[in-house]
Amino acid sequence: MRPTRGWMAPLMFAVILLLVVGGCPADDDDAVDDDTGDDDTADDDTADDDSADDDSSDDDSADDDTWDCYANPMVSAIGADGSGLMQGTIDGTDYWFVMDTAAQGVCGDLEVSGGSTAYFDAAMTIGPWEYETWSIKGRDLSPNEAFIGVDIGALFGQILLIQSYVVFDPSIPQLYLCDSVPPEDPPGTSGEALIQTFTLENQFPVTRVGVGLPVDVPMMLDTGLPVTYLTEDIFEQVDAGADRIYGWDFTTSYGSDEAFVSRVPTFEFAGETIEGQDVVVIPTEHHLAVILAGAGVEVKGFLGNSVMDRYLMGMNGFDSEMELWPVDAEWLDSGRWIRVGLEITWREGQHVVEFVLGPSDAEAQGIVAGDRLTAIDGVDCGPLSLLEVHQALRGNPGEIRLLALEGDEGAYQLEVLVEDLLPAL
Repeated sequence: MRPTRGWMAPLMFAVILLLVVGGCPADDDDAVDDDTGDDDTADDDTADDDSADDDSSDDDSADDDTWDCYANPMVSAIGADGSGLMQGTIDGTDYWFVMDTAAQGVCGDLEVSGGSTAYFDAAMTIGPWEYETWSIKGRDLSPNEAFIGVDIGALFGQILLIQSYVVFDPSIPQLYLCDSVPPEDPPGTSGEALIQTFTLENQFPVTRVGVGLPVDVPMMLDTGLPVTYLTEDIFEQVDAGADRIYGWDFTTSYGSDEAFVSRVPTFEFAGETIEGQDVVVIPTEHHLAVILAGAGVEVKGFLGNSVMDRYLMGMNGFDSEMELWPVDAEWLDSGRWIRVGLEITWREGQHVVEFVLGPSDAEAQGIVAGDRLTAIDGVDCGPLSLLEVHQALRGNPGEIRLLALEGDEGAYQLEVLVEDLLPAL
């Protein structure tokens, strides 16, 4: 059993809401569009004139009774990037919402906003939250969709997370959305939860992790990212000679940085030590560093789903902490880097080569970014989900995958090796 926490005091909620009226960053002037799956990592202006006002949170959401979230599981799914999806409605139409801790507010896709990147008012229902009018920020969510592999309607960000307890079990997958901390532990859990705390800095969640240094390092908590990013100045201090995979880019609307994938010997998170955690290493002075510093946020990386999907997670917005129960992550770990050396995304209904990773057989055979993957071992990729495509490219080292692709010069086929691209330390 656990103590029950009720709603936040109205005054506290009003103060917090004033802090986050910047909502989701705009595409044109204050956004950080992360094409690697995180679309909203920094907003240095939390008082935009067109932001959501206090009226957007008129508490017509429901009654005073606590929502029995475990008896009302959300229609749920998991993205190919490991992100948690839940179904809600905007103006009566069902959409997938993505739990995105780095989003400040609720961001609606351009298909929902009618192509506008301004705020728009809409009726919104998701779990216990029912609003006749909520101010949603229009934004292009196609970069998120590319790595998730699913059409999404909105990002479920901090403006709702701070008044929620969200449970996500990636192994099922199943998501529960609660308006208070339930008295019982989530279904499927046993034993004491591991705890990882975070702080909200300019409404962005910052947590501290250990990487084998005397002092823990601050990282942005970002459930919208498939991988975990670490800055090069930190990586150089802990590099134990692990292999490196090249070809990954850290790209946003503000710019792009070349990056590489490697491992750190130890990664301490929630009181556990993870051996040989994979990380994507980005320049210390990456293109977002100045923007984040202007927002009063200084981090040494972005903590993504490659770490968090090891756990059944209870995201407690009331107390700024995560409760974590380890789950069997073999489905996630085995083959993340034992695969054909391609990173595939989903763009405009096609499976597209986003990155060619190397050294790899795929790189040696001349596959290039932008080519479309149409079949694997004779199976048409068209009906397959992005997650199914990822799984089909995994296997045991030495296996062969017959890939059919289309490039600028037409269709072609290649037999490509499945390789252990990043051996464990």
